[in-house]
Amino acid sequence: MRATLGDGYVEALRGTYTDVSESSDYVMYWWDKAAELVRRGKVRRFGFITTNSLRQTFNRRVLETHLGAAKNPVSLIFAVPDHPWVDATDGAAVRISMTVAEAGEREGVLGNVVSETRSDGDGTNVELVQDQATSFDR
Repeated sequence: MRATLGDGYVEALRGTYTDVSESSDYVMYWWDKAAELVRRGKVRRFGFITTNSLRQTFNRRVLETHLGAAKNPVSLIFAVPDHPWVDATDGAAVRISMTVAEAGEREGVLGNVVSETRSDGDGTNVELVQDQATSFDR
């Protein structure tokens, strides 16, 4: 983050969001902010496309502070934890996660990639299997 955003911005961000670990990805600051807005009733739901490192310990801790045991929790109503992303302009191929959260304790849909094949174009054909889930700890 420092190389891209500069020391001043990173220090201001970390000083403002002290509950987000310094080891967390940049997008987790926005995930935390959005979850707070939902928990306070300012917005109904939000969704993010993030790196698939969302599942890693420091990033996951940000999610966990807003789920289940929290006062006025949010629930993941849709999640795909590991999905391919191909950028046609520069050829970057990375793995992403997609999440949608909503106020309250709700069931959600968990999408798991079961197959990937190259398409005729620049992308990848992806087959998902979707399951109803009350917990995304799988």
